[in-house]
Amino acid sequence: YKLNDIYCGLWLALALSALVKKRVFDHVNEDPTPLNEIASRVNLHSRTLYRVLRAVAANGILKEVAQGVFVQNDVSRLLRTDHPYSWSAMSRMWGHPTALRSWEKYDDTLTDGMSGVSHAFGKPLYEHLNSDRDALETFSAAMVSNSAHPAKATARAIDFRGGKTVADLGGGVGTLLAAILKEHEQLHGTL
Repeated sequence: YKLNDIYCGLWLALALSALVKKRVFDHVNEDPTPLNEIASRVNLHSRTLYRVLRAVAANGILKEVAQGVFVQNDVSRLLRTDHPYSWSAMSRMWGHPTALRSWEKYDDTLTDGMSGVSHAFGKPLYEHLNSDRDALETFSAAMVSNSAHPAKATARAIDFRGGKTVADLGGGVGTLLAAILKEHEQLHGTL
């Protein structure tokens, strides 16, 4: 059963990425939402959507409260785009062609130690991202969302009372720096 769970996890992850890409979780309410209403809102094939929603609900993501009627749960809420610690960007990244093609090359990585990205695209990750705008935007959004919660915790945990300026070196789009400056208004920041 363990191996079955592992290999079935792949289709579940890909199904979640597809549902997030179609913004399905944004259209399931806290109150019971009928399947036909969800399918209509996102313009998806109702029977196919029902099969995948039942599968993700069986895996603890969403809850089917009656036949064809779904509500959010703690896990599915994280896949909404409006959740403060949303995993939707991470889900889109893991389902993005860059990630998928790179993992397809993992057997080559095991052979020579080069990254799957290098094998799949002929260049290292950041060179690939700089040549593929969609991949860059997807990756960047995932990194921002992945750092939102720890950035807030870090900003609260470090005592900046004696400081005037904080610099975030290699800080991406400034998620950590923004959290620090919001928490410690006396500081000035440099990214």
